[in-house]
Amino acid sequence: MNTKTFLQKTLVTLGAIALLVAGLMVATPSASAQPVNPYPSLYVTSSTSALPYYNFAMQGGGNTMFYQQIAQFLGYLNGGTMNYFPGFSYNTSQFTSSNNSSNNNNRNLDEPDVETDDADDITDDEAELNGEIDMNDFEDGYVFFVYGEDEDQVEDATDEDEYDDIDEDGDDLQKVRVDNRFDGSDDFSEDIDDLDRNTEYFFVLCVEYEDEDGDETLECGSVEEFETDN
Repeated sequence: MNTKTFLQKTLVTLGAIALLVAGLMVATPSASAQPVNPYPSLYVTSSTSALPYYNFAMQGGGNTMFYQQIAQFLGYLNGGTMNYFPGFSYNTSQFTSSNNSSNNNNRNLDEPDVETDDADDITDDEAELNGEIDMNDFEDGYVFFVYGEDEDQVEDATDEDEYDDIDEDGDDLQKVRVDNRFDGSDDFSEDIDDLDRNTEYFFVLCVEYEDEDGDETLECGSVEEFETDN
């Protein structure tokens, strides 16, 4: 190797090192930077622990293009191939699959099913209220009946969010709890008395529970009716 060739290669090497050092100096962390995905085909296919240079890439919050490109290049030199890095996306904390749809926060949950059944054992001043509930994907249900002589008030009670929001109003509206912290599926019955003879009554079965947003809410069946004996 002649002196001229040796000097040329030395200058090229020094220039590359200088560019690398300059890049490292300017590639500073940015907490507000957005994720950069310049080469999506180069991301690793499994968990963050499987990425050989993940910690290096996470410098600067993992959001600077320079660090990501260097990490990808080092991984490629370490034996990675195009088949080893197919179609993965990047966020601010980890490398995750773009095809991953198992997000529990977004999955659809089945609300409780509530059905109000016909009243039984009706006399001049008593009756048995019936219904059934399946909590489906929820739990800790607060189960109760609402009944009374005023159909509108019974209907309005089903629009409330909690059992405690329902205000009783004498013969027109009453409520009675039948179970607490209920899970699963079951039938419910409740005997009520002190009813007026030869009078039409309206009733509905409801359950109070905490929805997927952590808010208390009611699920009720349809309003049914019966008439006491003379």
